[in-house]
Amino acid sequence: MVVGGNIGETVLDRLDELTPEHWVVLELSSFQLESCARPHARIAAVLNLTPDHLDRHGSMAAYVAAKARLRWDRQTSRYLLLYPERGLVLNPTAADVVQLCTGEHTVAAIVERLAEKYAPQPADAIEREVLTFLHAMVDRGLIRSEP
Repeated sequence: MVVGGNIGETVLDRLDELTPEHWVVLELSSFQLESCARPHARIAAVLNLTPDHLDRHGSMAAYVAAKARLRWDRQTSRYLLLYPERGLVLNPTAADVVQLCTGEHTVAAIVERLAEKYAPQPADAIEREVLTFLHAMVDRGLIRSEP
């Protein structure tokens, strides 16, 4: 097993030592996850979802979206959002919503994008699903509702 991360020993200096048999435990910040084109892991857990980096991300929703990049569970072929002491299995629509929660899209823009993707589903039904999901995320403390 090789352990490294944001604080402490870096694993980059030891890449040539790694084999497919190694287990690698990494701490990755939201900043590092943003720079990965397609991050994936056998096991991933988000250990910190607090408003620590809103200066960089702009909103809690954008911060959650950056952390949620480690979301595809290859074993179950489902999207996952793991956070301390909890887990949320995302259906495809919820996964689409999380991917669009970057702080750059309004709810109306998210609904519009999903209405295009899920046509011929009525836009009002998609809007209800998006709002229900976002309210559930607010209730779980993952995002903050902004006026």
